[in-house]
Amino acid sequence: MITAAQGEAVGYLHAIWQGIMAVVALSIAFNVRDCAYRIFQYSMDRSPVTPGAGFSPTVIRLATGVIGVVLTFSSMSNLLG
Repeated sequence: MITAAQGEAVGYLHAIWQGIMAVVALSIAFNVRDCAYRIFQYSMDRSPVTPGAGFSPTVIRLATGVIGVVLTFSSMSNLLG
């Protein structure tokens, strides 16, 4: 019985962690506090390998938007069942 309860608790923690990461990804996608540009600028200034031509704040927003939506659905399906 104890292992079943522990497994269920770990499942809830995993779903909550996915929800937190979904909020972070969607915050970047919606450009809260200009996050996408800050990530782009940080990688351009401090990266030992400069990102290529297809890397831009818009690409960061699109990628994190997709990741955020996928994590949201995954977290909801884990919580609901």
